[in-house]
Amino acid sequence: MNHRSAAFAAAYALLRAAADHADHWGQSDFDAQCKGATDEAPVKYEREEDGTTVTVGTAGGRRACLHHVASLGFRAAGESRAAGFRW
Repeated sequence: MNHRSAAFAAAYALLRAAADHADHWGQSDFDAQCKGATDEAPVKYEREEDGTTVTVGTAGGRRACLHHVASLGFRAAGESRAAGFRW
């Protein structure tokens, strides 16, 4: 096995571990609900601090998904750097 395939396998394993962690323990319930929100079935959230209501539809669901994926990328980059893995 050459270096590039070993690097890919290691990066993939780190990303899978980070994805599992984020999907099950890392993301908030609100983000999990927002990822599936559509304009026909929006998610409503009432803020405890001021009582305002936030409604998230399709665009908000895409933002929540982007936030989730970006956090996975940063986590994987940090884990690979902490493990001494260099590209």
